[in-house]
Amino acid sequence: MTLKSEDAALFYELFLPLLNYVNHHYYVTEDIDFTGKRVEAAKAMEVARFLWEQPSIIDDYINENIFPLEEMDILSNWKHCIPGRFIIERHLKKGSIFISTKGESVYLVNGIIDSWEDMLFGVPTPIITSKTALLPMGWYQ
Repeated sequence: MTLKSEDAALFYELFLPLLNYVNHHYYVTEDIDFTGKRVEAAKAMEVARFLWEQPSIIDDYINENIFPLEEMDILSNWKHCIPGRFIIERHLKKGSIFISTKGESVYLVNGIIDSWEDMLFGVPTPIITSKTALLPMGWYQ
């Protein structure tokens, strides 16, 4: 399962400028514009990992910019990301089952544009992820 196309577009409209902000303020990697047409995934992941280790940076970003209330709520919810390693146990029509390796927490996770099953090219489950951050998507029901 994936987000609706308008929700996926909104995700990237919010996420990529946030990565720019983090990188320009904390110099995580070389000076890259993450809002361009081509985003280097490895560099974006490097900046995102830095952000998820310090999600309070989102407060600074919100305070230094003006957002509509809905967008501000989405960004604020991202401070409650769930970083860690997960076991992708199986894929369902409504999303993929992620189990935390640190406890007994289980999450139903959707892809943004592609389903997790498609992104993993049909690799059989269970699969253990590397560093991953699950973002709450308050607008997606």
